[in-house]
Amino acid sequence: MKTLIVLVSIGLASALAVPAQGVTFIEPDAFANGTDISAAFPNVSLSALGLASPAVFSRTSATASTGTRVFGNTYSSNTLWGSAPGITYRADFGNLANFVSIDVIPNNGFDPATLSAYDSGGTLLASFTTSGVTGAGVPEVASISRATPDISYVTVFHPANNYYLDNLQVTMVPEPSIILLLGAGLIGFGFLRLRGSI
Repeated sequence: MKTLIVLVSIGLASALAVPAQGVTFIEPDAFANGTDISAAFPNVSLSALGLASPAVFSRTSATASTGTRVFGNTYSSNTLWGSAPGITYRADFGNLANFVSIDVIPNNGFDPATLSAYDSGGTLLASFTTSGVTGAGVPEVASISRATPDISYVTVFHPANNYYLDNLQVTMVPEPSIILLLGAGLIGFGFLRLRGSI
């Protein structure tokens, strides 16, 4: 009986101590130029707000911070985001996240952009604005880290500047039901092992 209690305790502790999943890399480089990647990544959906079509594409660009492609939109098959014509990049997550980062690449001498994180109710949780002074084609990382997983989606925008976006990274935490299911599985496994040893 003591063995069963220990196994149950270990199973519950393991279930509650499941760490956040590793960083998920959302990269346009894995797709051909012009591919719609709005729904190409598990648990992440991308959109371009401020345009008739909200699709996000993989676009070839000499300014890519990784590989040869950046996140593009339908504005004249453009790779630029920001002030003209007022395009907001948005990424929605299937599971809540506690870390998000994205590379912001100025297209000239001064192009800051603001990464904003929101909860599921649309409340602003935190924001990060790049300096915009790294120089044309030189990436700057915008990132937000939270103590608890409460980020439902992020946006990137600046009302007066244009820039490129690449290399989105996000750390999402499994749903509580998945964690509990894992714990139940561990408990069941322990119980079967116990029965087998009797």
